[in-house]
Amino acid sequence: MKYDYLEKMKAKERLSDNEIKKLIRYAIYETDLSSNGDFLKPCLVQIGVKDVSAKIYEYYKNGTIREKIGALKLWYWVREDVDYFCTKRKKLIKNKHAIKNNKTEYVNRLELLKSDFKKCNDVLLKFFFQWAIFTERDSSLFEGLPETVPELKGYLIEKKAMDSLRILNIMFPNLAAEF
Repeated sequence: MKYDYLEKMKAKERLSDNEIKKLIRYAIYETDLSSNGDFLKPCLVQIGVKDVSAKIYEYYKNGTIREKIGALKLWYWVREDVDYFCTKRKKLIKNKHAIKNNKTEYVNRLELLKSDFKKCNDVLLKFFFQWAIFTERDSSLFEGLPETVPELKGYLIEKKAMDSLRILNIMFPNLAAEF
């Protein structure tokens, strides 16, 4: 159903505010890390990096733990493509502002997220900052955190953090059977 909706939205030239909200919500709750960004592409074309990032930020700041994690995973994809394929027109559309918008928005978001990461005490949430601040993966910022989802699951089991483990199992259903 959600993928059918996505295909309909990709074919439209203009999206309403409600359609954009729905696509972002689908993206927040998508468990497939390869597909969650697909829901953002039509939104990025319509309203740009800054406005999409602001809508994701609302989930990050005010949402449930699952929505916060969904937002952190999504920020990996929040950038404007220089070219975008319009299915209705069946051609590439140039986005002249993409490079400048991407850099400005990313620098602002990076500083905010690094600051929030340092204040965060929840290991589950801290783990997912790695997707939002992916350019810092080689720094000491993430030192001591599990590096993979299976390592994180093992850590949560060891610490008996059952609420966090339940959320992780919902978000990664294919790995739930491994533990």
